[in-house]
Amino acid sequence: MKRVVNFILCFVLLLTCVACESDMKEIQNLNFATALGVDFKDGKYQLYVQLVGLDSVAKTEGEKSQAQTYVSTSSGKTLLDAYFELYKSEQEVIIFSHISTIVVSESILKRGLNHVLDELTRYYEYRLTPWIFATKDPLDKVLSTLGLFKQSSLETLLHHPDRSSKQSTMIRPIKLYQFFRELFEPGKTTFLPGITITENQWENNQKKEPKLTYSGAFFFKEMNYKGFFSLDAIKGIRWTSAGTKRASLKVPDGENQDTIIIIDNIKTKKKLLGSEGGKYQFEVQLDVKASIGNKVNDQKYNKLLAETKKNFTKEIKDLFQLGVEEGVDILDLGHILYRNDFESWEKDKENYLEKSEVAVNADVTIQHASAFKNKRFEEVKERGKTD
Repeated sequence: MKRVVNFILCFVLLLTCVACESDMKEIQNLNFATALGVDFKDGKYQLYVQLVGLDSVAKTEGEKSQAQTYVSTSSGKTLLDAYFELYKSEQEVIIFSHISTIVVSESILKRGLNHVLDELTRYYEYRLTPWIFATKDPLDKVLSTLGLFKQSSLETLLHHPDRSSKQSTMIRPIKLYQFFRELFEPGKTTFLPGITITENQWENNQKKEPKLTYSGAFFFKEMNYKGFFSLDAIKGIRWTSAGTKRASLKVPDGENQDTIIIIDNIKTKKKLLGSEGGKYQFEVQLDVKASIGNKVNDQKYNKLLAETKKNFTKEIKDLFQLGVEEGVDILDLGHILYRNDFESWEKDKENYLEKSEVAVNADVTIQHASAFKNKRFEEVKERGKTD
């Protein structure tokens, strides 16, 4: 009897081992999708899937391997059709749970994001944590752009926008779940950061090498695409949207030269003050901690401080005026009106922007001159050495 029991146990154990062996896949035999691109042209959805070779990500000491980035292109009448078109040529199972970036074209934004967002929330492998961008450039080229020193596409702005933002924030990056949250908020205007390929800024051994950079922002209000603005046109958006970690501001000194002020910390509050004479009064409050990046003359502290505040005010008011002219609530005043005065928002939600006025209150502290961070201007001022 004991021999029979042992035989049965061994047989069951053997079956278990065989089953495990048939289900297991070596990691190098799997294809991991790292980014998605979605476009719409010629009446069909275009799907782009980026795959990055694992040997270019994890390297053994002493080994050198060139970054390998594959980008597939498939199309279909629906986005799901495009996926199954992709499966026809896949060489191994594609794992979609490691996607860290989604890029959509402007044609998709104009057509409407509903279908794309619906697909991205149905498949169980997809998460809501990837970064999301928009672009006017060909998506296959955007997804194929490598990092510096031939590093893979994983080491680019596309997959790690938070890294470059620590040194200089041009426009805040956003994750998919954050974009969802803002997109469905009543009265709220949000935006996707735009990316493009620059061909002229970097050279490798005196040969031009394309790299990714920010191009501007694509604005939405309640699922409706409102338009694109370049970085130069909306440079004040750094001061009014959350996520600015470090930035620079040029302050004129009256001699055709600029002093560079480095913004180390900024807190922004927007509020509705009230309404008078059929106008809605809003205020943008800035609490700024800054330092001097360069000094081009002997400009006094108080004058430099006043010029810095003046420039903050100008950039934000220019941003507001651009929004009024283009019919885009760039400062997102509608959501503030919705939250604080629902009856007025219901009455004027189609034309509140034309009835709005914005005041800017900038509380700026220039703390030090960068090279001597331990010597604060407040201390020097108390000793009467500055005016």
